[in-house]
Amino acid sequence: MPVRYYWVDDKNGIHRVPASRFIRVFAGEEPAPEFSGRQVRFVEAAIEAEGRKPVSILRLIYPLISFNEAGPLTKRPKSGRDDPRLA
Repeated sequence: MPVRYYWVDDKNGIHRVPASRFIRVFAGEEPAPEFSGRQVRFVEAAIEAEGRKPVSILRLIYPLISFNEAGPLTKRPKSGRDDPRLA
């Protein structure tokens, strides 16, 4: 089941995030200065694919994440279900 990650900007634009970076930022292992001092909506989309082409969405998770001034997350997921490493 392929999983894709995105962030939503203030004008509801959607931007893809490489899975490896999303997981490091979400785990607090990599700073994200572009989100410093903000709350940012992220999206985890589990998709069904034929070959490399998406054909349907199986699951969407869209947490609102707060970042501190240094960039790392200030709030962690509340459940394992929200942890992208467990997807």
